[in-house]
Amino acid sequence: MKTYMKINEISGIEGNTAVAMGTFDGFHIGHDKLVMTLLEISKNNHLKSVLYTFSNHPRDLLADVKNQTKLIISPEQKMGILKKYNPDYLLFLEFDDYQKNIEAEEFIEEILIGKLGMKHIIVGYDWRFGKKAEGDVRLLKTYESKGFFKVEVIEPIRIDGQIVSSTLIRKYLDEGRVEKANEFLGRPYELYGHVVHGKSNGKRIGFPTANLSKETNYCTVKEGVYVTLTSVCGKNYKSVTKVGRNVSFDDNECSVETHILDFKDDIYGKTISVKFLSRVRDQIKFNSLIHLSERIKKYIDFAMNYFENIYFKEQL
Repeated sequence: MKTYMKINEISGIEGNTAVAMGTFDGFHIGHDKLVMTLLEISKNNHLKSVLYTFSNHPRDLLADVKNQTKLIISPEQKMGILKKYNPDYLLFLEFDDYQKNIEAEEFIEEILIGKLGMKHIIVGYDWRFGKKAEGDVRLLKTYESKGFFKVEVIEPIRIDGQIVSSTLIRKYLDEGRVEKANEFLGRPYELYGHVVHGKSNGKRIGFPTANLSKETNYCTVKEGVYVTLTSVCGKNYKSVTKVGRNVSFDDNECSVETHILDFKDDIYGKTISVKFLSRVRDQIKFNSLIHLSERIKKYIDFAMNYFENIYFKEQL
C-alpha cells in the first residue's frame, strides 16, 4: 500500500484502477460496505484499488472556527482504520481550495481518469464533489453511459428504519445513547488522549482516575457515567468513565476521567483509549464524600455485572 497526503504529490499509479471516494466521517458500517465493495471489484476486475478520502472535513473550508464539524474520530484513528483494509493506494488528502473549487467535470477528467487511471468508481448514494458540490451520481452515470468507466452506487443501510449516517451517530452521542451509536459504527465509540494531571479528587476518595487531554474539535458523549474499556499499551481493562463537570466538587470544567478497575500503574503522559459501551446514569451532585464514594462503588458493581452478563456474552 502506498499513501499520499497531498493531491499534487500523486504519481506512479500504474495501470487501471477502481476508486472508492468518501469523507468517511466517523467510518460507520455504511463506509465499511463501500470499502469492501472496492476491494471486491478490484480483485474481480484485475484493477488496482484506490481509496480516496480526506484528512480534514470538507465542510470546514466553508465554516468559521466556531462552526467546524465535531469529528467522531480523529484523523489518526481514521488512517488506522483505513490502513487495515490494505488498498493498493490510500489517498488521505488534505481537502483544500483546489478540490473545493475545481469544476466537477474537470475533476473527473483530470484527476479520476487522467491522474488515477480510473475504470470503476464506488461511491455512496449521496456523494457530492466539485465546485459548489455540483458533481453527483447522476453526473458520474453520464460518463458511464459514454463508456469512460463503470459506476457502483452504495445504497443506504438502515437500522430500525433509520439510515445509518454520521449525523445520526452524533445525535446519539449527544444524547448519551452509546449502544445505538456503536450499532451504527460497527464498533465501540472511542476517545483517545494523553493522560494528564487532574485535581486528584478521585484519588482523595480512593478511586484514582486517568484524566484524558482535551481535543476541542471532537465529539464527546453526553455528560454522565459510562461502562467503558480502557486500552493501555494495547491491553484492555474494565473501567468506569465520567464525562462532564465534577459537580460534587463545584468544578465547572468539563473533563473525561476513567477509573480503571484493578489497575495501579503510573500512566501519566501515556496515550490511552476509552471505548464507551453502556451508559450508567446522568451526573449527580453529592453533598458528602462518603455518599459519593458509596455511589462510585455501585457504579463499579454495575460495570462488573455488565461485563459478566452482557459484554462477554455478546463477544461469543
